[in-house]
Amino acid sequence: MHEQLTQWWEGISLRSKITGVTVLVVTVGLLVVGMGTLTVLQRTLVDEVDRQLLQVAEEQVPQSPATFSLEDFASFDELTPSVFSSQFYFGAVAGDGVIIDDNVGSASRDRAPDVSRLTADYLERVEGGITVASQDRTTFPLAVVDRESETTHAATLVIGADLADTNGVIGSFASIFLGFGLVVVILSAALTRLLVTSTFRPLRDVEATAARFAGGDFSQRLGGATPNTE
Repeated sequence: MHEQLTQWWEGISLRSKITGVTVLVVTVGLLVVGMGTLTVLQRTLVDEVDRQLLQVAEEQVPQSPATFSLEDFASFDELTPSVFSSQFYFGAVAGDGVIIDDNVGSASRDRAPDVSRLTADYLERVEGGITVASQDRTTFPLAVVDRESETTHAATLVIGADLADTNGVIGSFASIFLGFGLVVVILSAALTRLLVTSTFRPLRDVEATAARFAGGDFSQRLGGATPNTE
């Protein structure tokens, strides 16, 4: 296998080798830059979403731990933009991950985030915001009180924001970068090929002269070359 690869590599012209290596280096460089830029961009956008969630929590939610009654959640479906912006998800999740109530209407229930894994045991091992079903979450512990039975149920107040816009920006950037990257790779291949062909023209003259000399024409001579060059 190694010998076959060696023979294949040695059978490629120097011009093609230089062009191929140049294109490979440019491609790898673009991939590294693209992946790094996408990672930083995604982190920055998600951090901004987290900042907005914390701001909403600090402005609109009582300091945790807080105590709410079950009746306090009856108005979740009636929340207006003056209380909570429509871009935010707001709900109460029981310790077993079951939603007590939230601000998602029945018509949009299929678009509601999956918070089933936000159990009390899971949240004890998590710090800060988390991502669930493409939705970002900031959680606050609270106690839900049933006024009739005077019993207290541990729950978690969840505030989230849809990451669809954030993912859309990242996807658009990736598509644009991919398009420009392909253009750069093609241009680099064409320019490298042109430069190598022009640069190697004296070597082709040497090759042709040597071939004629080997054929018996001993009158062949090479012309003058620029000093201090190969």
